[in-house]
Amino acid sequence: MDDESLDVEGLLDRLAESVEERRQQRADLAAGLDHLARSINLSARSEWTAGEASPLSADRASPSLGSDAAALVGAEARLLMASAVDHARALSRSVAEADTYLGGITLARGVFESAIRAHYILAGTTTDDRVQRALTQRYARLVATDKVDQLLGGTSPSEDDFDEEVDEDDLAHRVLRTVDEIESYAASRQWKVWRKRPCAVGKRVTFTDIVDDLPEGDNALGRYLWSSKSALAHGEILESARQWMDLMGDPFDRDNGVPVWLLAQAIGGGIVGPWVLAATLERYTGTEHDLRPDTVRLLDVWSRTADLHQSR
Repeated sequence: MDDESLDVEGLLDRLAESVEERRQQRADLAAGLDHLARSINLSARSEWTAGEASPLSADRASPSLGSDAAALVGAEARLLMASAVDHARALSRSVAEADTYLGGITLARGVFESAIRAHYILAGTTTDDRVQRALTQRYARLVATDKVDQLLGGTSPSEDDFDEEVDEDDLAHRVLRTVDEIESYAASRQWKVWRKRPCAVGKRVTFTDIVDDLPEGDNALGRYLWSSKSALAHGEILESARQWMDLMGDPFDRDNGVPVWLLAQAIGGGIVGPWVLAATLERYTGTEHDLRPDTVRLLDVWSRTADLHQSR
């Protein structure tokens, strides 16, 4: 064999560089996801300033609810953002540890769904639209809580159990706190209510409807990542995932973690969702938020990580 036909040392050097580059990409992606969680959390917990003629300013002057409309819309959107934060923190750790594939995809789906539901509430075209969407979210949660309460024999806490902990000045907890109150208010506005799943106030939609209604420019990537990759979280194992699991064997016996490029390919929805939400939050408030540039930077890190294997 020609000595020049195989440069072993050169090959080993390139492999070492590849391993180090992937290790750095994994660290960057995990750190970026942790920063994303912190950025969403900051946006959710900070007071939103209303720009002139913004939807937020319109909600604060609602004819039917007054400032309670903005408080209601904000409370339900912030709760969903908190859910996105919780999933994003766990996703960051999953990427860093590299010890689960399907688990990471499930967490990314949680980030995406929470962010897109928050986007949906804030993206309503009128105050009534946004109030209906916020009430739908709250109504569904309260109805589900009642059902769990019945199944568990009355062990689930009610809103009244937390009366002493609720700040009297907290508008978000001052109105429409129960199923009956929501149904009564909806009736006064002649809004239809659906108590069976999917619960709704005013308009009944599924999550798929919400995704399909996103602007194509924002949603082209997100729709694919949610509908295709997230099937893994529902037991519909894609062929690529089956092949990888067969190749790696028993997950408790292997030393190598999940390849970062493989996991990155499947969790993009967890970044696209907050990206869409960030733009919507700025449109709703009429002011800029750090969340938007943070998601843009993370999208760049994610896209480079997901493409690493193509250059090897």
